[in-house]
Amino acid sequence: MIVLVDMLYVALAIIIILSNRLKKLWKHILHGSFLFFYGLFHVLAYFSVYPLPFQERIFLIYIVAIAVISVGASLVIEGFRSRDKFGISAIVIGCLLLILSVLPTLNRMEIVSVPLPEYPVIIAYVGYLLAGFFLLIATALIPTFRD
Repeated sequence: MIVLVDMLYVALAIIIILSNRLKKLWKHILHGSFLFFYGLFHVLAYFSVYPLPFQERIFLIYIVAIAVISVGASLVIEGFRSRDKFGISAIVIGCLLLILSVLPTLNRMEIVSVPLPEYPVIIAYVGYLLAGFFLLIATALIPTFRD
């Protein structure tokens, strides 16, 4: 069973990495859905509403990091292209997502020596949930997010 789970994580990683070559519409749908459901499952498990349906592995954390950076960058870039209120919201959410995920990682690797306060892990999971949802909504509503 463990080997099957590891093979599924490797397949998921390959799909997430190769999806960067897809058109924006499909890339945003795939990455937004992945982050939304990853965050949703963790939020539900955190509040003991639903047990976590997958095993948390180190490899999965790297997959999530790739998706988070891709979604955060997409939100920031597309937010600058879409010059309206929704675009400004996309920039803010994308920057927050990148800060929540990249700075703690760089701090743990001792690349950045900025003293960061510890925050509950639920904040990151809610951030993933909201960013995935926001990317899916933006892709559905704003033409620059899917062209």
